[in-house]
Amino acid sequence: MKNKIKLIPLICCTIISVVGFNVLNSTQALDNSSQALANKEIKIKPPNNGGGSGGGSRDGSRGDSSPGDGGFHPEPPRPPTVTVEFDTDRMGLDLPYSYRTDSWESCKETCTNNSECRAFTFVPRKYYPDGIGKCWLKYGVPAPIPNRPGMISGVKQ
Repeated sequence: MKNKIKLIPLICCTIISVVGFNVLNSTQALDNSSQALANKEIKIKPPNNGGGSGGGSRDGSRGDSSPGDGGFHPEPPRPPTVTVEFDTDRMGLDLPYSYRTDSWESCKETCTNNSECRAFTFVPRKYYPDGIGKCWLKYGVPAPIPNRPGMISGVKQ
């Protein structure tokens, strides 16, 4: 039994020294890698934004690529299109905010730039006693109600 007790500290010291050696080697390897990266010059080429051919790639997407740069530079995303419907109301599915305006174009632009908006209805001033129109932004696309003079709705594509 006494021999076994003497072996336990020896085994523990051996394990600690081996683990310590591995940690030391890992730390040194990381330091060497960091120094190598710090000494390496990284070159980033700006995208070629001028005068592309206007063509496309095999998958139909568009973008420019310059010979030798090895990269594909896609065009920025285009804003969604909005189909405008004159003399049409789309009642319901309103977002919790609407605003007063006399411009259906402002309503359309607000919806286009709002990620939650799927449709809108502009109600002109003649429908309100204070004489100011109102823009109703929609989180969904309600069914169209035609023959609403002056109302203008739009659906984001």
